[in-house]
Amino acid sequence: MKVEEIMTKEVIVAKPEDTLLAASMRLARHGISGMPVIGDGQKVVGIVTEFDIMRELIESYVPAYVKGLAEKGEKREGVDPVFVGETQVKDVMTKHVITVEKGTEAVEAARLITSHDINPLPVVEQGGLVGIVSRSDIVKYVADVFPVAQRQQK
Repeated sequence: MKVEEIMTKEVIVAKPEDTLLAASMRLARHGISGMPVIGDGQKVVGIVTEFDIMRELIESYVPAYVKGLAEKGEKREGVDPVFVGETQVKDVMTKHVITVEKGTEAVEAARLITSHDINPLPVVEQGGLVGIVSRSDIVKYVADVFPVAQRQQK
């Protein structure tokens, strides 16, 4: 089975200039863990995931925020809306993105996802984004295909 047969064709995407807040809200609203970042011509220029956002909050924001509070003698929790509203996706996204062509075998996509610990995996055709494959797409494929194969063996 080919990737194009199991991929999601309606892809939620981000643009490099989107804010971290906008990207976070889009991920949460759609219940997804990551989305491709696209530039001109639907070209995949990066991917932004929950992990990227969490890493940025922990590495950049939290130490500066806590230090600032300590200097003021304050103790507060929460995320500064200015920080997430100004930081851009291009500053936190993963820039070296692994992609697959839509004609790739689904098993190869599964191998890439597991061996590189990535999710989701953008699907391209002639360099442009045409879909996305996630771990859940692979699991659905297994759930659909293997029961049929077992029935055929009986």
